[in-house]
Formats: sequence, C-alpha cells, structure tokens
Amino acid sequence: MIVVAVATILTLTATLTIVKAESELYFTSSPSSYVGQGKTFDFKSPQFTFTSWTQPGLLGVFSVQVGTSVWWEDKWDLKFGTGQAGEDFQLGRYEAATHWDVFSTNPVVQLSGGSSINYRSLGWFEVNQFERNDEGVVTDAEFTFFQRAYDTLGATEKWEAGELKYHPFFQVPETSSLLGVLGLITLVGFTTVYKSKKEKHEK
Repeated sequence: MIVVAVATILTLTATLTIVKAESELYFTSSPSSYVGQGKTFDFKSPQFTFTSWTQPGLLGVFSVQVGTSVWWEDKWDLKFGTGQAGEDFQLGRYEAATHWDVFSTNPVVQLSGGSSINYRSLGWFEVNQFERNDEGVVTDAEFTFFQRAYDTLGATEKWEAGELKYHPFFQVPETSSLLGVLGLITLVGFTTVYKSKKEKHEK
C-alpha cells in the first residue's frame, strides 16, 4: 500500500499546466503621424491576440502582430531586427534603426497598422528582456521603441513611440501537485506511526 501511495504522489507532483501571461503593446503618436494619427493605443491580452513571427534558427528578427479575431479591426504589426544575419538580440539600445529592408544592415524598428505604414523612418529601440527556448522560439521579450518619418522635422514631426511586453506563456504546478505534497506528508506520518507500532509490538 505504501508503494502505491508513493507512485501516486510522484505522478501528481510531476503534473504541470500552461498558464497564459499578459502581453501588452502600448504606443502613442504625434498628431501628424502616418500610423498612429495622434492617438494612443493600449492592447493587452487576452482581450487582444498576440502572435509572434520568428523562425527558429533565424536570429536577429522578431515581429509581433496584435489584433482581434476580426481581421479589419485594430490590426498592428511591430518588427524588430538587429540588422546582422546570425546575430541575436542583446540587452541594450540599438540606434539608427530604420524601416524593414532585407538589404539593409541597420537595426530595424517598424510599427504599422490601422491601414497605414511608414516606408521611410528612422528611430531606435531598446531591448529590456529577450529569451528563446532550446527550439529557438521566443518565450519572453520586452522592447521600448521610437520611430519618426524622414520627411519632417520640428514640433510637427511625425513619430510613434511605445513599448512591447511579450510574455506568451509560463508553467505553474497544478492544484494536484499541492495534493501530492499533502499526500507525501500523510505518508511520512503514516510510516512513522506504523514503524512505532511495529517496534512496540516486537518488544
């Protein structure tokens, strides 16, 4: 009976569940901005869907699409790149970031959406957190960013700035694990009492 109890405890404590963490895309923009048009947006999961684009083995590229289940409502795309093939993101600031261009060796930051895209931009982004698992899939990422149009200067400059927090999932023990721990405590207590009674009987 004790052996069966131990096996049950091991099974319970090994059980894990996947719990979705909160992701968020927040940004604001200047009144003349091509993309944000002077508005401020704050998208959070699970109200909005966050889908990352990253190809395992292709380092230095990370893109997140944010939106609802209806394709024409609040669809936004945010791309980052190191600009160097095979060089993954490091913590810190990347200057002189431009729009997405496969021929460029500059870092990349490009926010598009709301049926608008800025094809000529310059800005920067900062990597505050970035992690991949063994398969190369991004599991946690946090960026702050700024981009502005090439063709304007001064107070009416066209710009967008914000931050991305991408935390798709994490693992936590299920309640059954707690039951397993309680079962282990009960088993230890049972074993102690059993030994005590056995020793007393033998005497």
